[in-house]
Amino acid sequence: MQRLLVQMWQLADQYGYAVGQIQQLAIATNKLADYSKADWLLTRAKHTQFYPNSKAVRGVLDAMQVGRMA
Repeated sequence: MQRLLVQMWQLADQYGYAVGQIQQLAIATNKLADYSKADWLLTRAKHTQFYPNSKAVRGVLDAMQVGRMA
């Protein structure tokens, strides 16, 4: 899971995604992934204190990668 979160944040930083956009992507790809912005901030590698569902993180990763290919 930590590896997925690191990948997600690397892409988010590379593409300029804000935490609100990550939250929106998560909800769009998995309705049960309705985590707060504060929760998503707690997934950063330096201070990981929250671990969302792995499907939510994979959904965000996939959405960011597909969005950049379009």
